[in-house]
Amino acid sequence: MHGLNEFIIFDLSPNPIGSKVSVFRQLLVRSIHMLELNLIGYVCPIPVFETKKRIEKMSSGETLKLICDDSDVQYDIPKLATRLSLEILEVNEESGVWEITLLIP
Repeated sequence: MHGLNEFIIFDLSPNPIGSKVSVFRQLLVRSIHMLELNLIGYVCPIPVFETKKRIEKMSSGETLKLICDDSDVQYDIPKLATRLSLEILEVNEESGVWEITLLIP
């Protein structure tokens, strides 16, 4: 499908010093690997299908931010999250664009 944009927003790698890194930073480094899936212009069922396809390739602790202008995602993605035991970290809507952030268990 043309028009699907997928990219890593940021990926923090472990600090080689190790012992001088705070426990909080160590947790942050291990848990933050965010991908963004831009599905602007796509309508149901494509956002759910593409989100599920991307999640299946991800590892535990990674985060996926879905960006979509199909208002059905406000209902469909939480249902998908329940089925796949994903944690919804954030849901935002601004000017008809939905951003839903999911944590992979």
